[in-house]
Amino acid sequence: MSLKLSRLTVSAIALSAALLGSASAQDRPTDPTMQELLDLLVGTGVVTQEQADALVAKARERAAADEADGVIRVPYVPQSVRDSIRDEVREDVVQTAREENWAQPDALPEWLDRFHFYGDVRARFEAQLFQDNNAIASDPAAVNAASDGGADGFLARGEALPLLNTQDDRYRARFRARLGVRVDLGKWAEADLRFVTGNPEDPLSVNQTLEGNFDGFVVALDRALLRLRPLHNSATVSGSSLTLGKFDNPFFSTELMFDPDLQFEGAAATLRANLGGAGASNVFVTAGAFPLNEFAFTGNEVSDPVLYAGQIGARFQPTDRVRISLGGGFFFYDNVRGEENDIGLRTRDASAPASFGFGNTLINIRNDAALENTIRFGLASRFEVAQAVAAIDFDLTENYSATIFGEYAVNTAFDPDALVERAPGFDGQDIVLVPFLLPSTGDTAYNVFASFGHKDIAVVGGSGRTAWSRNAWRVTAGYRYMEADSTYAAFTDSSFGLGGTDQEGLIVEFAYGLSEHLLLEGRWIAARSLDFIDPRTGLEAPTIDTDTIFIDLTGRF
Repeated sequence: MSLKLSRLTVSAIALSAALLGSASAQDRPTDPTMQELLDLLVGTGVVTQEQADALVAKARERAAADEADGVIRVPYVPQSVRDSIRDEVREDVVQTAREENWAQPDALPEWLDRFHFYGDVRARFEAQLFQDNNAIASDPAAVNAASDGGADGFLARGEALPLLNTQDDRYRARFRARLGVRVDLGKWAEADLRFVTGNPEDPLSVNQTLEGNFDGFVVALDRALLRLRPLHNSATVSGSSLTLGKFDNPFFSTELMFDPDLQFEGAAATLRANLGGAGASNVFVTAGAFPLNEFAFTGNEVSDPVLYAGQIGARFQPTDRVRISLGGGFFFYDNVRGEENDIGLRTRDASAPASFGFGNTLINIRNDAALENTIRFGLASRFEVAQAVAAIDFDLTENYSATIFGEYAVNTAFDPDALVERAPGFDGQDIVLVPFLLPSTGDTAYNVFASFGHKDIAVVGGSGRTAWSRNAWRVTAGYRYMEADSTYAAFTDSSFGLGGTDQEGLIVEFAYGLSEHLLLEGRWIAARSLDFIDPRTGLEAPTIDTDTIFIDLTGRF
């Protein structure tokens, strides 16, 4: 209870004692002002009934002793003072009761205090603009996603393989809604659930395109986790945690390797040691295992693909105005490479993913000598990606800051000679594949950008309560370069060009706070594919140029 209330309580008790001493022993219990104050203090729980009775009894004993000695005590307390103290106590008790939620103890169950809701809604206008002379390319992901499990169905119907849209401009109105709840499970554990709109089969986007003749939005559960902090009592490693389930990216990174909407599945543990001193200096180690698929059928010779990842890093503040964050990680994608079938068999078809991102080099894993044009695409390369990331924040003034951010990644398992050996053949029977473009090979990717603006509008991702200041703004500009097999394309930023890898381009963003909880954002991405090779001629093919524009209005709570 507040200090103010405690002082008023003492004053009220003192006044009651004074009133008890101002009349005869027989009259004291019926003094109306004294009785009102005592009833008020007992009713609000400030003192117990036993304490009030003890106060009355003590006053009676003292008064009786005074009468036996012939002493009469008549302290004078003006009625206006009595009324003022009584009213002040009553008002402060009511106000404190409202703030601390004990005025009506039965109104809300105790367990509701453990629930914390958060979320956001976003309206988006999106334009994807293409050059008229862009290359035409097939869509290998659509082939693998076909109900017949490959290209056979298209070929049986005499149809060419499906194409990517690389020439027709596209305009969309989209909407995103997210509602989550964090639940305290004691001092060292919590649960977190979040419901989102969008396609539940697309892990990289929770946007709902406005289409379908006013059909209802699809809602899915994209976050469900248990987070444990068994070392929360330690001043040194209190920030350490173990997270299980489906959760936000646990690694320090940009959008180079992982789309911001991607939710990891599996287990991740972080050991964070506080270094003390000025600022929030600490070192951390994060490690995790994340299943990508699980096969449960006979006749399969493919092992389950799993992502194993680890990262070490540090955050420190060399001066009052500068904060530096550094990290280095290794991401091992086990069993994601496509495995060729033996002649006449399809026991390794599962090594061809149902979906993957644009850009990674592909192979045809089927080897059916008796069947023409039987095709199913798998990844040609292994992926063991080493990563380095750094961020420097500068407080330029009391209200403005600047950030420089960079991330570099290299696929240490990349082997160009092995990719040439595994590349799909293109003879006369494979003409249905045309136009299929071979991506330029390469193992390197990097992402650099700079940001300037108000501190209150810095980018804040993930769950939690976020507020922006009215009229605050921030502008960001950067450049991204991604060679074809630099990283696993299925998880990269889906907004960058065609999504995936084998692209480079510029990104410009602007954000403006309309209120504490309403943000207006604009984003322009100019992406261009790297060198394509036309397998029919062996010559360089035209590029694919994509301009993407987003205008977002977001409300967070």
